[in-house]
Amino acid sequence: PEAASRKKAWDVINLELWLRKKEAVPPIFTEAIKLTDDKFQPAKSILSFADNLLKINILDASRSFSEWLDFCLQHVELVDTNVIPSIKEITRSFYKNSDKLPLMNFSEFAIFFKTYVSKQSYTKSIGFTPNVIILGALEAQLLHADKIVIAEANEQAWHTKSTQDCWITGMMRQKLNIPSADIENEFLQCIFERLISKPDVFITRADIVDGAKQQPYKFYEKLAAEKQIKSTNELPQLLQTLKRNQPRKRIKFQSPCPPLQTRPTQIYVTELESLFNNPYAFYAKKILKLRECAHINEYENIRGRYLHDVLNDFIKESRDKSDTDKLVDIAQKNLQNKWLTPIHFELWYFRLKKIFAFVTANTRNDVTSYPEHKGSCRINITPDYAIEIAARADRIDVNPNGELSIIDYKTGVVPNKKEVLSGDKPQLPMEALIGLFNGFDVRANNVTKLSFWKLDGKNNGGTITDIVTNREEVESIVATVKERLSETLFEYNIQGIAYNINPNSKYDDAYKHLARVKEWRNAE
Repeated sequence: PEAASRKKAWDVINLELWLRKKEAVPPIFTEAIKLTDDKFQPAKSILSFADNLLKINILDASRSFSEWLDFCLQHVELVDTNVIPSIKEITRSFYKNSDKLPLMNFSEFAIFFKTYVSKQSYTKSIGFTPNVIILGALEAQLLHADKIVIAEANEQAWHTKSTQDCWITGMMRQKLNIPSADIENEFLQCIFERLISKPDVFITRADIVDGAKQQPYKFYEKLAAEKQIKSTNELPQLLQTLKRNQPRKRIKFQSPCPPLQTRPTQIYVTELESLFNNPYAFYAKKILKLRECAHINEYENIRGRYLHDVLNDFIKESRDKSDTDKLVDIAQKNLQNKWLTPIHFELWYFRLKKIFAFVTANTRNDVTSYPEHKGSCRINITPDYAIEIAARADRIDVNPNGELSIIDYKTGVVPNKKEVLSGDKPQLPMEALIGLFNGFDVRANNVTKLSFWKLDGKNNGGTITDIVTNREEVESIVATVKERLSETLFEYNIQGIAYNINPNSKYDDAYKHLARVKEWRNAE
């Protein structure tokens, strides 16, 4: 019984250590060595020696437990020979189990040694104590605690719905000893009734979870009425949430309306899509300069960025644009990026080879290409107010006749022609506008073609989608998008309207979350 009790206590402590992510002492200690010896009463000299061990700073790799024991015995001969017999007696039992313990650094060894000789808990010795214990409903009703918190007293958490099962009948459930929903609910009600009968109980519940309103546990309302639960067995704040007639506060989204002087006068074409389709996202990104944090071990569009870099270097370095082998060599050199390894190249090789063949087959040597080319132009919103539009085109081709083509590489979804012509996807038309104003400075302003190159490595390696193929079409689409841009910027930068949220936008999920769309939409 004593060993079982000790193991249960340590299971709780290890659970807390795991939850707090501060597991400084390996759990295997609890299995290999008994934490305290009730017969042992440490002397002050031994405690002093243990404290001295904690002060030692050894920047060394992890070693075995027995090696640190040898170091401990050598150290005690230097600092205090009087406690040598006691230290040898303490460490004798450690040697028997040292082969079962994992490697550790000296800091971990010193904490364990001090804990053992002073008979403290591990958690106390590293800075916190297990005052809060997380237990399941079954265990909690059997143990005493100063306070008990019953979390998530919602209907869905404490009530099992009875559903018709086309695979198993009630008689089959009985024969297989599978409890019905009614029996499970009776069991849950019994547990709940025993839990709220404890001396000091707090009941909590979430009113809204992921934007959906939650129902309180109906059995608690019935139980509270029948037993007339009062004083310490009742949480007044809970009863307020259970009142059905309590009016709910309406949550209304307040569109931000910053001063005119803070609104941007230089805009990149990639930012215009947010301005047209979800102004609040544009405000958060451009004015507040908020960016979603990258997820751990996730790198946004790593293959797309890598492929863009490879193709740009190929256009710059290669004289023969049909040399696929040269393209492969450049791709291998570009693996110096810290996020990429040769393994990535091997995994992507078959698709990359098709993409490279597609690119070289559709690139002419008599065409002058400009990769990742920057450009800008100014648009007058009023006679005395202008906005600068800037872009970095993936690739600009100028043929011998001086005609200019703008190409946008895509490794993901390609916008359709309707989205581009309407201005919902304004990147290519705005780059064409910069080209017509000679904003790219490439000795040509006769823009005749706008294209998407989808590079997916399937079938022929890619596909080309031409949005427009002559100057008249280019000028038409540019005029349409420019008119929409001028009207939009006049409203925001001259009239000073607020940046409203578009909850139906297919993009900018992070900024919809920032605007708490689920909460205020659910409250309407």
